[in-house]
Amino acid sequence: MIVPQDRKTEHKLYYNASQNSATNRSKFYGHIEGMKSLVHFQGAQFNFGGMILEKMDRALTDWKNNQTGSLEAIEESINHAAAFLICEEKLNRKALRALCWVPVTCFTKDTVSIAANCWEWTVSKRPEFETHLLMENIAAWKWTVNHRVGLFSPTVPCKRPVVTDSDLQELSSLAPNCEPHRIWIRFLTQRFEVIKHQSAKQVELFTSLFHTTLPLTSHNTSILSNHVSAIGPRFEFLHLGLLLLQNDIISNELNQSILRERLYTAILDYFCVATQWPCYTTNECLTDVGVLNKFWDTLFHDKKYLKSILVPTTISPDSALIPLL
Repeated sequence: MIVPQDRKTEHKLYYNASQNSATNRSKFYGHIEGMKSLVHFQGAQFNFGGMILEKMDRALTDWKNNQTGSLEAIEESINHAAAFLICEEKLNRKALRALCWVPVTCFTKDTVSIAANCWEWTVSKRPEFETHLLMENIAAWKWTVNHRVGLFSPTVPCKRPVVTDSDLQELSSLAPNCEPHRIWIRFLTQRFEVIKHQSAKQVELFTSLFHTTLPLTSHNTSILSNHVSAIGPRFEFLHLGLLLLQNDIISNELNQSILRERLYTAILDYFCVATQWPCYTTNECLTDVGVLNKFWDTLFHDKKYLKSILVPTTISPDSALIPLL
């Protein structure tokens, strides 16, 4: 089969990125192994892990405060922390927590992207750490929910229904920083596809993630941002929730019903605001349109699950339970 030129380019970029990732991982792993060997050879007594984690925290703090930090220093320090975690014979919970809570320390697209790559690296090399990593990951996610960060930022409404090109900069300043959550959601989606039929414990963790994130009823202030720039990450997250329901891996029917209600509340809540004007590029709009198309396909298939749900009718006291659809 002849691959179209754009697909050829995409495959080439993916291949090059995979090669670079593997090379970098080997390099950072070698750094840590070499330093540990040197410390052991010299018989030095100091907290090697603490030094690695302190270096990472300092690099993230400097970057967050726009001081003298650099993205290269952040990438090196986070990868060193991941390599240290992988090298340890037993699970180092302090290192695991520091690695999973990178988005809490510095919530930017670049830092979350680097951290997500390190999470993938960790679970591929040490699969026995996967459940612990997911637990810490979800704990960090709940922190962003409670502190209204990124996708969970309060929506600032635009007072003007019609805008010009000169107004786009002002609108962009009102948009929440959702790209870190988009990267995070894609990591969670990837992990779910791997473990959905392998680990009941991790399925429970994913279920608890949605129960603690999404409310049962819609309030005056939505938990998920209703800003138009949040539509992509929002519906990628809700798409993951639908996948969780439709894979028939939640055994408790009441749990399924409550989770479905939470998801549909969050879906419909997005349309409870006034029309908004997109304030990002055409390519970003097309990406979000692709997300919505994928979400709609999955939502349409939810019809067959809804047909099996029975609800009481109010037409007649003597009526039996009838299908919802």
